[in-house]
Amino acid sequence: MINKIEQTAFHLADGELMDAKKYTPPEYDSTHDVPIRVGVVGYSSKSFDIEKADFLLFLALQNVKHTVEAKLQKKINISLVSGLTDIGVPALAYRAAIAIFGPNTKTVGIACSKAKTYP
Repeated sequence: MINKIEQTAFHLADGELMDAKKYTPPEYDSTHDVPIRVGVVGYSSKSFDIEKADFLLFLALQNVKHTVEAKLQKKINISLVSGLTDIGVPALAYRAAIAIFGPNTKTVGIACSKAKTYP
């Protein structure tokens, strides 16, 4: 998340400052149908309000779809990036993305380095 502090600097989520003159907002190249990467981070367990999480994910992904497609005036493809596990919020996010963006939606699971030593 980038919060604007002043016209010449941005405050990044980790507390680092980025000079606005060096920052170039990402642009969607409409000549190539490169998927837009959408990241979802959430609880990977069974002990949370699944219905509420599913509803909020649905709203968020619908908002991405509506906002970006309205701006670009065309349908978009996304790659949903979340945890490597198929449980909890990542599992809900993968299924919501496929339901909203279609069956050809790419899903990408990422695991931390500690996953190598997990039993």
